[in-house]
Amino acid sequence: MSVYVGADIGHSETKIVWSGEDGKAKLQPIVQSRVTATQDVEQFPDGFTMLTGNADWVGKSWILSDGAMGKSISTVSLEQGKPKYALPIMLASLFPHLKDGDTIHYCGAVHLSNVSWHEALSNAVSGSHTIAHKSEVKTVTIQPFRILLEGQGAIAFARSQGVNANPVWCLDFGGGTVLGSIFAGIKPKDGCEPYALQNKGVNHLIAELRKDFGTACDLTVKPEHDIIRGILAGQIKEMDGISPEKVQRIVDYRVNDWLDGVFADFHRDAALHIQQARQKVAFGGGCLIGAVAKRLTAEGYTILKKPQVANAYGLHGLVYSKVGVKG
Repeated sequence: MSVYVGADIGHSETKIVWSGEDGKAKLQPIVQSRVTATQDVEQFPDGFTMLTGNADWVGKSWILSDGAMGKSISTVSLEQGKPKYALPIMLASLFPHLKDGDTIHYCGAVHLSNVSWHEALSNAVSGSHTIAHKSEVKTVTIQPFRILLEGQGAIAFARSQGVNANPVWCLDFGGGTVLGSIFAGIKPKDGCEPYALQNKGVNHLIAELRKDFGTACDLTVKPEHDIIRGILAGQIKEMDGISPEKVQRIVDYRVNDWLDGVFADFHRDAALHIQQARQKVAFGGGCLIGAVAKRLTAEGYTILKKPQVANAYGLHGLVYSKVGVKG
């Protein structure tokens, strides 16, 4: 059977949308972009082992990791991190839905149009791979359809929602990076590279809020990072000694201070492209934060539906429309 996959591997989380031959898109549960390599699979009942296939992983074992156990490796802390860990994360995530002998048609994305990055990701997933999990062994063949630029999938998804203006200026609020891109259709305008604000994504905002709320976090309940995420999501409205009103004031101040810096950087580096845009859109997990969405809307941005997973949905739609419907 053919399986069609759009994979958006972020600094913090991996978003995978897939379908069978019917093309009905399904979102996998979002997992952290981390794996823990281990040689002792018997100790971890959820472990996976690569029996044949990718040279980096054959003979090795791993588990999907939340960073709390063993040595966890983020996929994109280094340039080549994303290619190296894309395969084990995807196979572990999709394993319950795969059948022995399946062919996966894969569409992924990288930050820049650097040929070596595209080739590295394509080569990392390509080929026949046999993996074992518990008592099951499955062999799947992965055929990369295309490795695109980050945001191209989201723009394709936006087109399906009626965003038809050209050109379109896009902001992608990820965990590690904020990307700014200008697109004509679903291609970068005039071959323009994305503008990347590295280390200025949502994790930077969380780090700033940690300075404000860190001493009030009850670490016996949740890790500090999760508490800050809960505050940003509106799930935690008050803390020990801090009223809900003050919590919201602090969040609003930090969000606006962070976005002031983001907008200033993009207006300095990409002013002409922003001026040329007939529409501005935003997506990425950062858009789920209420205070961020409020500011973006005030700045004239249209926030895509399902902003955190828009890129993955678009990547899946592209590979299925080009390969699936013809198959």
